[in-house]
Amino acid sequence: MQQVEIDHCLSVAAIGSLLQGLAMIRPKEPCESPSDKERMRKEISIAAEGNAFEKGVTEFGDYTPFTCPECDGVLIRIREGANSRYRCHTGHAYSGTSLLSGIAERIEAGYWSVMRSLEETAMLLDDMSGVLVADEENEIASALRKEASLAKRQSKRILAMALEQGQAATYVAAGANKPKR
Repeated sequence: MQQVEIDHCLSVAAIGSLLQGLAMIRPKEPCESPSDKERMRKEISIAAEGNAFEKGVTEFGDYTPFTCPECDGVLIRIREGANSRYRCHTGHAYSGTSLLSGIAERIEAGYWSVMRSLEETAMLLDDMSGVLVADEENEIASALRKEASLAKRQSKRILAMALEQGQAATYVAAGANKPKR
Protein backbone atom coordinates (compact mmCIF):
# COMPACT_ATOMS: atom_id res chain seq x y z
CA MET A 1 0.00 0.00 0.00
CA GLN A 2 3.00 2.29 0.31
CA GLN A 3 3.59 2.07 -3.44
CA VAL A 4 0.14 3.10 -4.69
CA GLU A 5 -2.47 5.74 -4.08
CA ILE A 6 -5.55 4.47 -2.28
CA ASP A 7 -8.72 4.84 -4.36
CA HIS A 8 -11.26 4.05 -1.66
CA CYS A 9 -11.31 3.86 2.11
CA LEU A 10 -14.65 2.76 3.51
CA SER A 11 -16.43 0.56 6.01
CA VAL A 12 -16.92 -3.16 5.50
CA ALA A 13 -20.65 -2.60 5.03
CA ALA A 14 -20.07 -0.24 2.10
CA ILE A 15 -17.58 -2.46 0.22
CA GLY A 16 -20.23 -4.67 -1.45
CA SER A 17 -22.13 -1.84 -3.11
CA LEU A 18 -18.89 -0.17 -4.20
CA LEU A 19 -17.66 -3.40 -5.81
CA GLN A 20 -21.01 -3.85 -7.56
CA GLY A 21 -20.78 -0.34 -8.98
CA LEU A 22 -17.15 -0.77 -10.03
CA ALA A 23 -17.99 -4.04 -11.78
CA MET A 24 -20.44 -2.19 -14.03
CA ILE A 25 -17.82 0.30 -15.25
CA ARG A 26 -16.00 -0.56 -18.47
CA PRO A 27 -12.25 -0.43 -17.83
CA LYS A 28 -10.19 2.20 -19.57
CA GLU A 29 -7.56 1.13 -22.04
CA PRO A 30 -4.20 0.95 -20.30
CA CYS A 31 -2.11 4.02 -21.01
CA GLU A 32 1.14 2.07 -21.18
CA SER A 33 3.59 2.91 -23.89
CA PRO A 34 4.92 0.13 -26.13
CA SER A 35 8.22 0.27 -24.23
CA ASP A 36 6.36 -0.15 -20.89
CA LYS A 37 4.52 -3.16 -22.31
CA GLU A 38 7.78 -4.70 -23.54
CA ARG A 39 9.47 -4.13 -20.16
CA MET A 40 6.47 -5.68 -18.38
CA ARG A 41 6.60 -8.68 -20.74
CA LYS A 42 10.31 -9.12 -19.97
CA GLU A 43 9.77 -8.77 -16.22
CA ILE A 44 7.01 -11.38 -16.24
CA SER A 45 9.34 -13.68 -18.17
CA ILE A 46 12.15 -13.03 -15.65
CA ALA A 47 9.84 -13.77 -12.72
CA ALA A 48 8.65 -17.01 -14.34
CA GLU A 49 11.84 -18.31 -15.93
CA GLY A 50 14.83 -16.39 -14.53
CA ASN A 51 17.75 -15.40 -16.80
CA ALA A 52 17.31 -11.74 -15.88
CA PHE A 53 20.69 -10.67 -17.17
CA GLU A 54 20.16 -12.36 -20.54
CA LYS A 55 16.70 -10.79 -20.80
CA GLY A 56 18.06 -7.26 -20.38
CA VAL A 57 17.30 -6.39 -16.77
CA THR A 58 20.12 -3.85 -16.86
CA GLU A 59 18.15 -1.82 -19.42
CA PHE A 60 15.24 -1.32 -16.98
CA GLY A 61 16.95 1.29 -14.85
CA ASP A 62 20.15 2.52 -13.28
CA TYR A 63 22.76 0.55 -11.36
CA THR A 64 22.78 1.27 -7.63
CA PRO A 65 25.46 0.81 -4.97
CA PHE A 66 23.12 -1.68 -3.25
CA THR A 67 23.38 -5.46 -3.38
CA CYS A 68 20.71 -8.10 -3.33
CA PRO A 69 20.18 -9.55 0.16
CA GLU A 70 19.57 -13.00 -1.37
CA CYS A 71 22.47 -13.39 -3.82
CA ASP A 72 24.72 -10.32 -3.44
CA GLY A 73 23.96 -9.36 -7.04
CA VAL A 74 24.07 -5.76 -8.20
CA LEU A 75 20.68 -4.04 -7.91
CA ILE A 76 19.06 -1.97 -10.66
CA ARG A 77 16.71 0.85 -9.56
CA ILE A 78 13.56 0.88 -11.66
CA ARG A 79 11.70 4.16 -11.39
CA GLU A 80 7.94 4.23 -11.85
CA GLY A 81 6.66 7.72 -11.31
CA ALA A 82 7.41 8.74 -7.73
CA ASN A 83 8.18 5.14 -6.73
CA SER A 84 11.27 3.02 -7.14
CA ARG A 85 11.71 -0.70 -7.03
CA TYR A 86 14.79 -2.85 -7.36
CA ARG A 87 15.79 -5.95 -9.29
CA CYS A 88 19.12 -7.76 -9.28
CA HIS A 89 20.86 -9.16 -12.32
CA THR A 90 19.73 -12.67 -11.35
CA GLY A 91 16.08 -11.60 -11.09
CA HIS A 92 15.23 -11.09 -7.41
CA ALA A 93 12.85 -8.14 -7.03
CA TYR A 94 12.16 -5.72 -4.16
CA SER A 95 10.20 -2.65 -3.23
CA GLY A 96 12.16 -0.14 -1.15
CA THR A 97 10.56 -1.47 2.03
CA SER A 98 11.16 -5.13 1.20
CA LEU A 99 14.79 -4.37 0.30
CA LEU A 100 15.32 -2.59 3.60
CA SER A 101 13.68 -5.51 5.41
CA GLY A 102 15.86 -8.03 3.57
CA ILE A 103 19.03 -6.12 4.44
CA ALA A 104 17.96 -5.84 8.10
CA GLU A 105 17.28 -9.59 8.26
CA ARG A 106 20.68 -10.34 6.75
CA ILE A 107 22.42 -8.07 9.27
CA GLU A 108 20.59 -9.77 12.12
CA ALA A 109 21.56 -13.23 10.81
CA GLY A 110 25.18 -12.08 10.66
CA TYR A 111 25.07 -10.96 14.29
CA TRP A 112 23.68 -14.32 15.40
CA SER A 113 26.35 -16.16 13.42
CA VAL A 114 29.15 -14.10 15.00
CA MET A 115 27.65 -14.55 18.47
CA ARG A 116 27.44 -18.33 18.01
CA SER A 117 31.06 -18.44 16.80
CA LEU A 118 32.24 -16.43 19.81
CA GLU A 119 30.36 -18.72 22.21
CA GLU A 120 31.85 -21.80 20.55
CA THR A 121 35.30 -20.21 20.76
CA ALA A 122 34.82 -19.51 24.48
CA MET A 123 33.68 -23.09 25.12
CA LEU A 124 36.63 -24.52 23.21
CA LEU A 125 39.12 -22.24 25.00
CA ASP A 126 37.62 -23.25 28.39
CA ASP A 127 37.86 -26.92 27.42
CA MET A 128 41.45 -26.54 26.23
CA SER A 129 42.42 -24.67 29.41
CA GLY A 130 40.93 -27.50 31.51
CA VAL A 131 43.10 -30.03 29.69
CA LEU A 132 46.16 -27.83 30.19
CA VAL A 133 45.48 -27.47 33.93
CA ALA A 134 45.29 -31.26 34.19
CA ASP A 135 48.66 -31.39 32.42
CA GLU A 136 49.98 -28.72 34.82
CA GLU A 137 50.39 -26.11 32.05
CA ASN A 138 48.85 -23.41 34.24
CA GLU A 139 50.38 -20.36 32.53
CA ILE A 140 49.01 -21.30 29.11
CA ALA A 141 45.69 -22.38 30.69
CA SER A 142 45.38 -18.97 32.35
CA ALA A 143 45.98 -17.21 29.01
CA LEU A 144 43.28 -19.36 27.36
CA ARG A 145 40.80 -18.60 30.17
CA LYS A 146 41.42 -14.86 29.61
CA GLU A 147 40.76 -15.31 25.90
CA ALA A 148 37.60 -17.28 26.72
CA SER A 149 36.44 -14.51 29.04
CA LEU A 150 37.02 -11.94 26.29
CA ALA A 151 35.05 -14.04 23.80
CA LYS A 152 32.16 -14.31 26.29
CA ARG A 153 32.10 -10.51 26.79
CA GLN A 154 32.18 -9.94 23.03
CA SER A 155 29.39 -12.46 22.57
CA LYS A 156 27.20 -10.58 25.05
CA ARG A 157 27.81 -7.30 23.19
CA ILE A 158 26.95 -8.93 19.87
CA LEU A 159 23.80 -10.43 21.46
CA ALA A 160 22.68 -6.94 22.49
CA MET A 161 23.32 -5.69 18.95
CA ALA A 162 21.41 -8.65 17.44
CA LEU A 163 18.42 -7.96 19.68
CA GLU A 164 18.47 -4.28 18.70
CA GLN A 165 18.70 -5.21 15.03
CA GLY A 166 15.80 -7.64 15.49
CA GLN A 167 13.69 -4.78 16.80
CA ALA A 168 14.66 -2.62 13.82
CA ALA A 169 13.81 -5.43 11.38
CA THR A 170 10.43 -5.88 13.05
CA TYR A 171 9.78 -2.15 12.73
CA VAL A 172 10.65 -2.21 9.03
CA ALA A 173 8.59 -5.34 8.39
CA ALA A 174 5.62 -3.74 10.15
CA GLY A 175 5.74 -0.89 7.67
CA ALA A 176 7.89 1.99 8.77
CA ASN A 177 6.52 3.88 5.78
CA LYS A 178 2.91 4.88 6.11
CA PRO A 179 0.58 4.37 3.14
CA LYS A 180 -0.15 7.33 0.92
CA ARG A 181 -3.56 8.83 1.56
